[in-house]
Amino acid sequence: MNDTPVISVIVPMYNAEKYLRTCVDSILNQTFTDFELILVDDCSTDKTLEIAKSFSDPRIKILQTEKNSGGPGVPRNMGIDAARGEFLYFMDNDDAIAYSTLKIFYDKIIASEADIVYNCTWVIPTDPEFTELNGLKGKAMSTENNSVFKDLKKRIWTELCEHRMHSVLWLCLYRKKLFDNGEEKIRFPNCLAEDVFVHLDLLCATYKILKIKTPLYVYRTNSDSLTRAKKSIGVAVRSIFELIAHVRKKLSGLIDDEVYINRVCLSLMNGVATTYLKPSYLEDSNATFHELEDHFKDSLGERGSELAFLFYAYLWGQNQSVQLSRFQNELKKILKKANDGEL
Repeated sequence: MNDTPVISVIVPMYNAEKYLRTCVDSILNQTFTDFELILVDDCSTDKTLEIAKSFSDPRIKILQTEKNSGGPGVPRNMGIDAARGEFLYFMDNDDAIAYSTLKIFYDKIIASEADIVYNCTWVIPTDPEFTELNGLKGKAMSTENNSVFKDLKKRIWTELCEHRMHSVLWLCLYRKKLFDNGEEKIRFPNCLAEDVFVHLDLLCATYKILKIKTPLYVYRTNSDSLTRAKKSIGVAVRSIFELIAHVRKKLSGLIDDEVYINRVCLSLMNGVATTYLKPSYLEDSNATFHELEDHFKDSLGERGSELAFLFYAYLWGQNQSVQLSRFQNELKKILKKANDGEL
């Protein structure tokens, strides 16, 4: 194996015995071979580590966390710190990639001199239990394939708020220098929606992003995935407000426009709520949430109290899906007012 591989592929693992072999096989069979594969086990309790060690390919490096971190952020950071490649590519442990993926990404990023190559199209297979890529049938999914604005405000709004898929890690190849450039390294927080935090930082760091529309990533709809796993309500809500705090801290020194920053906070809050605050994803909890009303007020002013009550109604209501819709609709109304300059 090359001492300095061109690409470092990072895959966090947790209880992935069911699908890991398909994932790793799709990486090892790439037509582009100058890469290292960093598998980071987050204290799995099944045969994940045993399966990872069963591969004899010298390009594989296996790392382990000291204790389970509860999410992919910590394992991904370990992968970044251990990576020797000029470029980084992240995958989820239950998915797969077409055999030409790394070559297409590499050729595009070299030819364009971009910092990020963003793949706007991916595939959801018809059979979620697929075991190989040959003859795979599925539904192609896409985001808008627009150019990336040099203007920071337009770039953040377009990529994060309008085209939310841009925050998904597995659609991109990155130059590693983006993560290590400057005094503050870009790393993943140990909370929900960790990819949104990182992509905000990356969008502030570069506008050199090339978008392509070739379906390369195979996304498995796995009911056991971290996104769909049960979460405590407190964890989900606190992650939303950690994101808002991060947005404010990051943008306040770059953009002198409080109304715009509020717009971004509200939009991302709505997006994360839509993803993680689904009744099927949440555990029942008797925790007290009055402390969170302060977070709503800090972000939304006096209107935050109304939203807090709507949110509580969602948490404890009989018809949770209806209550969540009301909560999100109120957020959208405030967002529209902000967009029209009325907030």
